[in-house]
Order: sequence, then structure tokens, then C-alpha cells
Amino acid sequence: MPEDLRKKLGDAVAHRDNLAASIQRIQGRLDKARSDKVALEQQCRDKNIEPDKLPETITALETRLAKEIEAIESQNQQAETELQRFEGEN
Repeated sequence: MPEDLRKKLGDAVAHRDNLAASIQRIQGRLDKARSDKVALEQQCRDKNIEPDKLPETITALETRLAKEIEAIESQNQQAETELQRFEGEN
């Protein structure tokens, strides 16, 4: 076999091997990601949250949090008003 063909063959085989190794690494990452996804979905279910409804659940929780913050702010304002009234009497 001529030397230039031998070199081309060697380069092609090396390139193929590099591609195969890359495929294996990517496949490993994909398998890990799938495994992690299953674990996260189970964690959601363990907390009575359906993974497919996670965006809706987050929105509901954010709405609830906003209402609770408003309630706290209102209570703080009432306390401040009462405190000012008490301070004004003395």
C-alpha cells in the first residue's frame, strides 16, 4: 500500500476512534441526565407535586407568597401605627 494511502487510512481510523469516544462520552452524559430527571421527578412526587404541573405549582406558590408578604406588611403597618399612637400619648 502506498505511504500516502496508509497515512490517510491511519488518519481516518484515528478520527473514527475519536468520534466513537466522543459518542460514548455524550451517551454517558445523556444517560446521567435521564437518570437525574427520573430522580427529580420522583422527588416532586414525594412532595405531592406532579412534575408535569410544576410550572403551575410554582405560579401558585408565588401567588401565595405574595399574599403572605402583603399580610405581613399590613401587620407591620398596623403595629407601627399603634406604636406611634402609644408614643404620642406619652
